[in-house]
Parts: sequence; structure tokens; C-alpha cells
Amino acid sequence: MDWLRSSQVVVAEVTQPSLGVGYELGAAEALGIPVVCLFRPAAGRSLSAMLRGNKHFTVVEYADLQEASQWLSDNLLQAAAGKHSTHKPKPEKVGSAGGAGGCDAQ
Repeated sequence: MDWLRSSQVVVAEVTQPSLGVGYELGAAEALGIPVVCLFRPAAGRSLSAMLRGNKHFTVVEYADLQEASQWLSDNLLQAAAGKHSTHKPKPEKVGSAGGAGGCDAQ
């Protein structure tokens, strides 16, 4: 857990539920470390309400790896500073190789 205590921000891919990742996210929250949750929406998949409803976490929905990478490149410093936002791809971009949608501040 030393790596977690020394982190400025935690970035977690949360599309596939994981008890281990959930534990790490809870520990990060308890330590006051900002958390970015990357979630790729797909048919039959929904993000846990415990993640989506947590004001400590920034949730980023992405359509493809390029979009997730671009969001991190553009926003990681703000996320590390604890400025939360929600990002959802434009509906026509989900599942395509298209570009990024906008970010809505919370």
C-alpha cells in the first residue's frame, strides 16, 4: 500500500467489476487521493452505482482507447488537483473509433 500512499492520483479501469480494484479505490478515497474511473459502456454493462454516485471519483466513459488516452492527456493534472468532472462520449461515438465527446463539470 506504500505505492498508494505516495500517489497523487489513482486511475482505474472499472469496466470489469473487481473486488481488488474496489478495495484500492476505497483506500484511495480514505487517504484523500483523487480517483479517475475509466468505464467503457457496452451492451449489458453498467457502472456500479457506488462508483458513479461517489463525489470523490471522476468517472470517464470512453468509446475506445484513443479517447481514454486523450482524456487523460488533457485532464489528468486537473483530476490530480481534485477537480471532478464526468465525461461521456457523444452517443454516436460509443463503440466506434471516433473522437472524444465533451466533459461536463460537476
